Amino acid sequence: MRTFDLIRDAVLPDFRDRVAEYLVQYETVLLGENPPDPQLAQATANQLRGYLRGLNTTRVLGMADWEELDRRVVNTWLQPRTSTGCPADQPPSNDFLYCFRIRKDAGFAVIVVVVLSG
Repeated sequence: MRTFDLIRDAVLPDFRDRVAEYLVQYETVLLGENPPDPQLAQATANQLRGYLRGLNTTRVLGMADWEELDRRVVNTWLQPRTSTGCPADQPPSNDFLYCFRIRKDAGFAVIVVVVLSG
């Protein structure tokens, strides 16, 4: 998962080894072979957000990096999903079984389309 790689890259070089040790614990739960219990995933994602916030507070992680990483954690593990896997606020189209999300990356609008098998 790219989110954890981005976290490692965003941390100041002097702290990367130590932060990497902690991230393994979060990765094990959120990206393990078996999907975690939804409550465990939510709790772990919220703990990860708190950890990132702490890294930002201690200046180990910059503000812009923290905001983007926090947004990624929320969008990946904390946003409610429907049974089809689409975000709850954007249910799939009945005609084509797809959903989409518009987000900004580096000032550009990016449309992410999720095509569902029917």
